[in-house]
Amino acid sequence: MKSLISFCAVAMAVLTAAAHAENRDKLVADCATIEACLSALDPAIPEHEIGIYSAEIDAVRVILKNQFGEDARNALIEKARTGHDGWNNFATALLAEWGGWEEKHIPVLRELLQRDHGGWIARALGDIGSPAAIEVLIEDLPYAGIHSQTGWALAKLGTDVLPYVLSMLEPTSA
Repeated sequence: MKSLISFCAVAMAVLTAAAHAENRDKLVADCATIEACLSALDPAIPEHEIGIYSAEIDAVRVILKNQFGEDARNALIEKARTGHDGWNNFATALLAEWGGWEEKHIPVLRELLQRDHGGWIARALGDIGSPAAIEVLIEDLPYAGIHSQTGWALAKLGTDVLPYVLSMLEPTSA
């Protein structure tokens, strides 16, 4: 009986998250400000986003990026910093494919990745692909594991990461 109740609770959480995920792009379609868009999204972001993503994520990203540019990027970074798991996951999913990430963004990307080891934001570091970005991904790897967005970003970078991975295997002197 207990397992049936647990199963039902999980099923309800998945259905609720799926319902929240529907039409988030429509919530931001006609916003006048980035603040208005984020306020419109607030009720549609569950406390614990479970990662149900679709083309709707891309649509939200395109709308916010085209309408508000850097202001939207910065507002999403702030939403990811709030400690709200759902917003962290949703905002970093939007930011992961934002594009235009540069070396100057590495400190904030590192901060976000430390808040959510192996999370979506690792993809942005992979897009940068510089030695400093690779070092942040390598730093995250022991926490996130290879089967994470961190692992995906490192794999995407290919042989450029080998010197960093090999340095992890070197014995340290006591």
